[in-house]
Amino acid sequence: MNSIDGLKTERIEFRKLKKEDIPLWFTFFQDPSSLLYIGLGIEKKELNDAEKWIDRQIGRYKEDGFGLYAFLDIETQKLIGQCGLIPREIDGQDELEIAYHVLPEYRRMGYASEAATAAKEFAKTNKLKDSLISIIHIDNLASQKVALNNGLKRGVKTKYMEMDVFIYRVVL
Repeated sequence: MNSIDGLKTERIEFRKLKKEDIPLWFTFFQDPSSLLYIGLGIEKKELNDAEKWIDRQIGRYKEDGFGLYAFLDIETQKLIGQCGLIPREIDGQDELEIAYHVLPEYRRMGYASEAATAAKEFAKTNKLKDSLISIIHIDNLASQKVALNNGLKRGVKTKYMEMDVFIYRVVL
């Protein structure tokens, strides 16, 4: 397997994002708590913002071979969130980030940890990098907990997209 597309865990499976996901992903942008920590500002978002987000991921599949993928409940096939690996430059270093976003109704159910762990194991199995990071807003305690559950350790505090963030890292 050369992509997270098709990867399965106990409860979820990954697939590439599609244009059909835009209306549901728009609901993510409608929830104020979703916007606090992703660097897009907290002002009200429009449907075209969700379209740009999805289009960006589809472009990343072609350009980078990575990006955020939809993850779905295996039984219901409902979209739960997005998770994947994204090349980033942080403080002058080329890194590979495990990133994850969960629709509000599925938060605090362990899905983010399950998806992030699958992404980490994929990167490790395929020897994509020596280490992975997660870039997490200093106030985003839920995502920090996901990173810790996934074996990442909190490292430096820095600025990213004009936000104060911690860089969590795991050596593979």
